Amino acid sequence: MYGGPDETSPLLNKLCQTIVSTSPTQVVSHGNNMFIKFYSDYTIAGRGFFAYVQQVTGGCGGTFRASSGFINSPNYPGNYDHNDDCSWLISVDRNHVVKLEFETFDIERHINCTYDHIGVS
Repeated sequence: MYGGPDETSPLLNKLCQTIVSTSPTQVVSHGNNMFIKFYSDYTIAGRGFFAYVQQVTGGCGGTFRASSGFINSPNYPGNYDHNDDCSWLISVDRNHVVKLEFETFDIERHINCTYDHIGVS
């Protein structure tokens, strides 16, 4: 399951074993696209899967195409939710670079950034 239109999009989840649970496994995209690929090999076959798809409001991340503007974490200026996982692709005109300036930065502190964090690449 990929958070975008194809397999080059960020991987959201990969299920590869039988799930026995009283509640369904949920995967939520970060934007308005999700690409799902089902693969089976030449050996054992299972019953497969049955999934309910629903459009829900909210979400975070996506593509930002503008010369300037703002992005923010979900619920800002309130607290973000647990397990939020948002990705933005920031795209500007050719022959320009992106300048990212954090106006506010308030996340869980941890010495090795293993918990809440922002990665910029």
